[in-house]
Amino acid sequence: MDVLAPISTIMTDNLTTLLQDEPLAKAKELFEKENIHHIPVVGFKKIIGILSKTDLLHFMRGSIRGRGDEILEATRLRACLVSEIMNKDVFTLQKTDTIFQALDVFKDNLIHCVPVLEGEVLVGILTPHDIILQVRKEGMQMVDKMVTE
Repeated sequence: MDVLAPISTIMTDNLTTLLQDEPLAKAKELFEKENIHHIPVVGFKKIIGILSKTDLLHFMRGSIRGRGDEILEATRLRACLVSEIMNKDVFTLQKTDTIFQALDVFKDNLIHCVPVLEGEVLVGILTPHDIILQVRKEGMQMVDKMVTE
């Protein structure tokens, strides 16, 4: 893997985002529908926070378990806003930063998602999974090449 390549070559740029004043019910719906684990929270295309599926699950664990759970949980999810549980302390990278720089950010900060910016505008998201997929893709290309030779 070319760790000096820009992260724009492997980042996810088809983004699902939330606004800070949206209810957590919307976040739950997006996590389930899109099968994702992190949602950038934006205001005018600028990153203002990040909501992880783990953040939401921790919030939902606060619900009383027993009869009527679904109604109580749905009520809490409609009543509480994304801004109440999102992480506002967000590490970001520029799309021209290298994969090596991204690896250092993940290693040094024990995080699982980094919003990618162009200037101050959100243009993508990078996770360790994106890096793993690229390593696997390049490994498969090497194996295919060896098999065909």
